Formats: sequence, structure tokens, C-alpha cells
Amino acid sequence: MKKTLFTVLVAVVLISYLIWVFIGRHEQVLINQVYDSTEAELSSQVSALSLAINRKVSLLQGFTSFVGTEGDNLQEARFNAFLDDLLKSSRGILNTAVYSQGVVTFVYPREGNESVLGYRVLEDTDPQIRAAVLRTLASGMVSISGPQQLIQGGTGLVARQAILREGHEPLLVGMVLDLGQLYTDADFFNDRGAVIALRKMGGEVFYGSPDLFEGRHIELHLQLPDGSWEAAAKPRDDDLQTVKNSMWLLRAVSYSLLLLIAYSVCRLIGVKRRLQQEVCLRTTDLQKANEEISQAYKQLSNAEGELRQQYGLLEQRSDALQESEQKLFHLAYSDGLTGIANRAKLQRHLEEAVEKRKQYDGAVDTALVLFDLDSFKTVNDSFGHLVGDELLKSIARRIEESEISYHLFARMGGDEFVILLQAVGGVEMVKPEVEKLLSLFQAPVWLDGFEFYVTPSIGVVLFSEGEERADLLLKNADIAMYKAKAEGGNRYRFYEASMAVNSVEKLKLASGLRHALERNEFELFYQPQVDSLTGTIVGIEALIRWRHPERGLVPPGEFIPIAEETGLIVPMTEWVIREACGRNKAWQDAGFPKIKVAVNLPASLFYQPQVEELLLGILSETGLEPQWLDLEITETVLVKDEYLGILMSLLQHGMSISIDDFGTHYSALSYLKRFPISKIKIDKSFIDGIHRDDKDEAIISAMILVSRQLQLDVVAEGVETAEQVRFLQEIGCSHIQGYHYYRPMPTKELERIFQAQTVQVMNKQRLE
Repeated sequence: MKKTLFTVLVAVVLISYLIWVFIGRHEQVLINQVYDSTEAELSSQVSALSLAINRKVSLLQGFTSFVGTEGDNLQEARFNAFLDDLLKSSRGILNTAVYSQGVVTFVYPREGNESVLGYRVLEDTDPQIRAAVLRTLASGMVSISGPQQLIQGGTGLVARQAILREGHEPLLVGMVLDLGQLYTDADFFNDRGAVIALRKMGGEVFYGSPDLFEGRHIELHLQLPDGSWEAAAKPRDDDLQTVKNSMWLLRAVSYSLLLLIAYSVCRLIGVKRRLQQEVCLRTTDLQKANEEISQAYKQLSNAEGELRQQYGLLEQRSDALQESEQKLFHLAYSDGLTGIANRAKLQRHLEEAVEKRKQYDGAVDTALVLFDLDSFKTVNDSFGHLVGDELLKSIARRIEESEISYHLFARMGGDEFVILLQAVGGVEMVKPEVEKLLSLFQAPVWLDGFEFYVTPSIGVVLFSEGEERADLLLKNADIAMYKAKAEGGNRYRFYEASMAVNSVEKLKLASGLRHALERNEFELFYQPQVDSLTGTIVGIEALIRWRHPERGLVPPGEFIPIAEETGLIVPMTEWVIREACGRNKAWQDAGFPKIKVAVNLPASLFYQPQVEELLLGILSETGLEPQWLDLEITETVLVKDEYLGILMSLLQHGMSISIDDFGTHYSALSYLKRFPISKIKIDKSFIDGIHRDDKDEAIISAMILVSRQLQLDVVAEGVETAEQVRFLQEIGCSHIQGYHYYRPMPTKELERIFQAQTVQVMNKQRLE
């Protein structure tokens, strides 16, 4: 008995020591958590301060763009009016100024800042200010000085940016930021969290106490456009004391419980001794009962063996059923090409997310990210669907292996994918994940030795901003995606209600356009170009038409602008070129006269890489010789010198280059000399002025005279009357295109005309 009590005493002492050690370690963990919380708060406030400064820098850049546009013609009235509008909703900007040759010539607002006028910043006594100014004058980048004493009194943060002008002295634009407002925007003045101090990198503290940089503290860097600051913080003493008091209370409670347990153990030892005596008396009875139980156990064991055999058979059948069920589930909810979730699984998850949001009164936020690949059809058309499928699988695999924290990744079909994200923090939580997705497309995809650069157009909708139905969420994400594509692709846009205003029909057309090529809804009409002296067809222009399954023929004026906005104009143009070249080759093989077919090339086609290889590839594919392809461009292409090399190469390969709608955009005779132009097409707006406006007739005559001197062919577009034809013949233009001879017509109608002309030529040859 005494030995047992001694053991209990030793155990109490040992447990007391362990309690002391455990609570001490737990106390240190809690203190570390307080410091972690302080670090998170400091990070949040530093981010908020950085965001506040960057917003002001954005205003400075907008102001810089205005001053750069005005240049030396800047007027004080325009200066004040622009800043009234720019800064009307912005707080924390003390003044803005414009420096000419380092001297302040304009300041806003003038009242209270008169002393700033005439200030020579390059002669400032502070070498750091002069160095910052010289840096921005050399680079044109934003520099930030301060905090510093201001000429007009007080302190502030001064942001400056130079406007570098070729052939002119640079201008300097400055903006003084209110430090107090910046601290307020960053929530520095709250009395709930950590104590904060700020200083320049390695410099003196200008906000808070220098003691915060001593001892144990949290330290972060704030990156500015021209340098960086250091931010330090410590937890409040009350928070640390609360942890220590809690631990002392926990120790007191633990030791009290330990003593109570020790007392209970001693009582149990006494009870145990009495029970042992009773156990000895009953042991004999139990031994007899045990023998009887052993016999019964043998009988049960034999029965158990038989049951186990039957259970094994049932388990094998259950495993087979479970495996079949898993295979069926995978087939039903997985995409057959990429292996990720399919549209059915996406629909189920969307409906569950919507119901969960309703169940918890909107407390569960989710974001739907819908994206497709820009110009994916070009890959399919150029390299085949097998390569296109491999590209889709590579993109899906890249996203699966990325660091994007998605809830579900699914393929809608074609090149459309959907990602579901948790969005507890709203837009600010979703943006980093979407930017991760966008960055995944910066690296090329290598397939069969070819390097593919693909970019996405991304539409994002938050459940809190969309309709509470899965189909409407997908529709709104689709609207946002097309907004991104209309702005050039390779970007993302969040859905806004204003995007859907007056866009239902436009979206229907845009959606129909995306599938029109796949459904073979496009067709080509052709308008002949006629030699008015002989009446023979000397060329044709291919014009795209859309035969909508519900609306019939859609006017080009309706769907061409939408195609340009959405970026679909590029694959449409590729289809036109391929169809026109193939048709012209078929006509030549059928024995019809060899004539040029003209196709319109939009400026956006030249934004695509390897446009030259695309055209040569189509010619090789269709078998049409290059001299029978006429490429019509507008004057908007000619204003960019970087396209000169492409056009020269196309001309060297045998294709001809024509300027469409000549004289209506950026007309300059230097273009005709510098660029490899073969033909100009006089716009209909000038033709309509024949016998109505002497100026139009003079312009037409001048165009034809210059073209003749430069040995360029001329075609008059939009000719509708015999009087217009006679006038053009008199001044030396015989090639005519317009309703006077032929309207745009489908392929079969043009073939009948070719056949009739061929018969006429054969009859004439027999007579001769």
C-alpha cells in the first residue's frame, strides 16, 4: 500500500513538471501568433499604403499624358479645367505643377501655392531631390521624393515624371501628396492593431517611434516607383499581457485538477483491494463457466468459417460493382479529350453552388471564370484538328499543374474552358488567380517541333454580381469574355451590368459568328471587274456573305464590325482567302479565262505573326499561282512602316497589292512611291460626284494621271451609270467595277457568265 502511494506521489511531481513545460511552450506559440497577426496587419497596411500611392501616381501619369499632348501650347485655363475634372473626386493631393527647363511655370491650385511659381528644382539645396529629378529627366519614369519640407509650408511626398520630347526641351510634371491622407487611406490611425513606424531604406524614421526597429519586431519593405521604404511594427503590450495572464490562469486550473485526480486515485486504490478479495472468491466459479464457454466457442468457430467463405464471395461481387460504378461516373462527368471535368459535371457543380449560396443567404461566394483561346481556329485550319486537340490537352495539363487554387476546372467544348474559384474576398481575391491564369499563356506550347503562342480571352463573373441561376451566370461570363476579346484578347474582364445593355442582338450575332465557320454558314459572292472598252471580265472581287439559319442573308454592315470587335475577322479572312483561291483554281482547271481574284485584308491580319507564311501556305494548299491573287488593303495599313517588309515580300512572291477605297483615309502620294503598290481602287464617294461636283472629277483625273505616271493599274469602284463610264473612259480609266455591269453574285451565277463569255470567244475564233 505504501509503495503504491509513493508511486502516486512521484507521478504527481512528474506530471506537474510536464504541465509547466507544456504551458510554457503553448505560451510561446500564442506569443508567436500575436506576432504573426501583427505581421499580417502590417502587410495589409503596407499594401494599402502602396495602393494609395500608386493610385496617386496613376493620376500623375494621366496628368503627364495631358501635358505631353498640349506641349508648349499649354494654357492656364486648359490646365486648371483639366485638373478640376481630374482631381474633383481625389483626396490627398496638395498641388500639381508643371516645370519648364526645371522652373515651375504652372501650379494648381494657385491659391496658397503662389510661392511655388518660379521654383528652380534643379537648384534645390537637397541633393536627393536634384538626383531624383535628373533620374526622371533621363528615363521618363516616375520618381518620388520625400517626405520633405515644402516651399509653401508643411511636409509632403513629391512625385515627378518627365515628358521627353524629340527636338524639344523636356517638360517635368510634379504632384505633391498629403502624407496624412495617405496614412488615413492605409488605416494607420486605428487604435486596434499594431504600432507602426516608417523610414526610408537605411534612413531616419519619419513616422512612428524609432524604438519599433529595435528588439523583436516585424519588418517589411514598401516598394515605390523610385526606391523603397521600410515599415516596422510590434504588438501592443496589452495583447502580450493578456496571453501571459491566460497562461497563469491555465497553470492554476491544471494544478488544481491534478491534485483532485491524485486524491481520486488514492480512493480507488482502497476500493481495488476490496474488489480483489471478491474476485478471488468468484474466480473458481468463472473457471467452470469458462470451460463451458470454450466448448460453445468451438461450435461457433466452425459456423464462422462457413460464413467467411460466403462473405468472401459477396465482397468480390461488391468490388466488381464498385469498379463499374466508378468507370460509369468517370465517363459521365469527364471530358473525353483532356480528362478534366466536362460540361455535365460543371452544370452540377454550378447548381450546387447556387443552392448552397441560397441556403446560407449569400455567405458562400464563388467566381466563374470562362475563357477561350484567341485564333484557335487558325491552328486547326493550318495544322489540322489532331494538332489542335494536342494543343487543348497541353493547355489543360498546364492549368492542372499550375498554382491556381480552383474548385473545379472543366471544358465546355471546343476551345472554351471554365474555372470555378472560391471568392470569399470578392474581386480582390479573384484577381490574383485570374492573373496567374493569364500568365500561364506567356510561355509557348511546343508540338511536333512547332512553337505555338496562344492567348486567352477571359470573362469573370462573381455569384454576388450575377443572376442566381447557372445558365445566366454562364451567359454573363460569356458577355465579359467577348468584351475582353473585343478589346484585342489576351486579357480578362469582370462582368458588369452595363455590358449587357443594348447587346442582346449583338451577342446573338457574335455567338452565331463564332460557330458560323464550323456550320458552313458563310459563302462568297463575286463582283466582276470589267474592261469597259471590250466588255470582258478582267478580274473579280470576293465578298463574304453570311446566310444565317434564322435571319437569312445578314448584311455585311451588321456582322463585319462585330467580327472586327471580337477578333473573328482574322479567321473569317483566312476562310475567304482559302475559299477564293480554291475556287479560282477550279475555274482555271475547268478552262475558264485566267483572271485575278481580289480579297480584302483587314489591318488586324497584319497583327498576326507569320502572315506571309499563312498566305503562301494557302496558295500551296489550293494550287493557285501567286500572280492570280490580288490583295486589297486600306490606307490604314500603309501608315505603319513595319508592314513595308511584309508587303515587299508578298510582291516578290508574285502577288499583287491594291489600295482599296483610295483617297478616303490617310492619302499621301509618298505611300505610292514607298510601298509596293500594283493598283489603286478609286472609292465610290468620288465616283458619285461625276457630273455633279467639279472637285470630285478633278480629284479622279489627278489620281489617274499620277497612277499612269507611276505605272499603276486603276479600277473605279461603285460605277452605276453610263455617264460615269463615258467620263472614266475619256480620262483613261477603262477598268470598271459596279452595278452598271454586275452586282455581287453567287458562284453559280458567275460560272454561267464565264461559260457564256467562253462560248462567245470560241465563236469569234471560228469566224476568224
